Amino acid sequence: MSLVIRDLAEAARTPHESPRWLVEELIPERGLSVLAAAPKAGKTLLSMALAMAVGAGSPHRFLGRKISRSRVLLVEMEGSESSLIDRATRISIERAEPFGSGEVYVSHRPRGFSLPQSFAELNSAADEIDAGLIVLVH
Repeated sequence: MSLVIRDLAEAARTPHESPRWLVEELIPERGLSVLAAAPKAGKTLLSMALAMAVGAGSPHRFLGRKISRSRVLLVEMEGSESSLIDRATRISIERAEPFGSGEVYVSHRPRGFSLPQSFAELNSAADEIDAGLIVLVH
């Protein structure tokens, strides 16, 4: 890897492709976004709401922004599977629509999973279900 340094004005003049957004101007398709906060601040709830909103797609919105529908792989690294399902059920009730089959796929505490060693496996799993969004809850 070599670090390339360019003048910002020059870089701005260079044609580039605009990103495709899962959540308008917030979450890019196949990009990397990180949600960090103190423990018990609501990261898991927000991440799950994002996953379910993207899984359902239009006409739903997330934080007031347009959504592009995509399959989602949600990997839960902590908590229990029953609490994951309970949260998903509460979110679907709040959006007044049951979550449907083929929207969000989950993996709970995958055995032997550790970052960054498991990125290839994670990408392979996402490709297998054609997921546009991967959410790791840790």
